Amino acid sequence: MTVLRLTFERKQPGVVDQLIATLTETEIGAVLKPVGEAIVEHVLQSFVKEQDPWGVPWAPLSGVTVALRMKRLGISIWRTKKTKRNGKARRRVGLTAKASRALPGQATGFKILFNVGHLRNSIVSQVTGRRVRVSAGGPASKYARAQQYGNPRNKLFGKHLAPIPARPYLPIRNGRVDLPPALRAEVVEMVRAGIFRAIRGTAANTRSRVRANG
Repeated sequence: MTVLRLTFERKQPGVVDQLIATLTETEIGAVLKPVGEAIVEHVLQSFVKEQDPWGVPWAPLSGVTVALRMKRLGISIWRTKKTKRNGKARRRVGLTAKASRALPGQATGFKILFNVGHLRNSIVSQVTGRRVRVSAGGPASKYARAQQYGNPRNKLFGKHLAPIPARPYLPIRNGRVDLPPALRAEVVEMVRAGIFRAIRGTAANTRSRVRANG
C-alpha cells in the first residue's frame, strides 16, 4: 500500500495551542477532513492531466502496454499471411496499419495509469487524531507502489524484463511528503480557517451554557 501522511503540530506552544487543546477529536476531525479531500482531488487531477503532482508529465506508455491493451479490445496487432507449405498455417509479416501508428506513441487515446480505473478509484483519505492519511488501497494496493516509485525489475508475465517507470501520483518525493506550493498554501489556509471556526464555535457554546446557567 502507498500512503501519504500529514501530521499537524505546532512546535512553539502558545494561546492558539491552548485553544486547540480545548477542541474535541470530532472538532479536529471536522477541520482536517476537507484537507484530506483537497489532497485526494489534487491526486485525481494527476490522472486527468497525466502528470505528477508538480506538473511533470508521466513517462508515456510503452509499446508493450499499448499492444496488450489493443489485444484486450480485440484490435488486431499483426498482419499475417499463409505459409506456402501449409495453407492453413499463418506467419507474422508485420504490424497492422493501426498498430504501427499506435505503438510508437500515444495516438491510441489510451490513458496513462488508467486501464479499468482501479488505481484512480482507490485513492481515499482518512483522518485520525491530528493526522490525515491519503492512500491507494483495495485491489490496486498490489501495484500502487510500483506505479508511484517504479520497478526496474518488473517482468512481463514473470518472464521477460519489462521495467515500470516511476509515475508519481501522490505528492511524495525523496521519501517525504512534498506538497506543491499551491496545494500547500490551500492546506495551510484550510487548517487555519477551520481551527478558528471551531474555536469560535466552542466559545459560542460556552457563552450559551454560561447564560443558561446564570
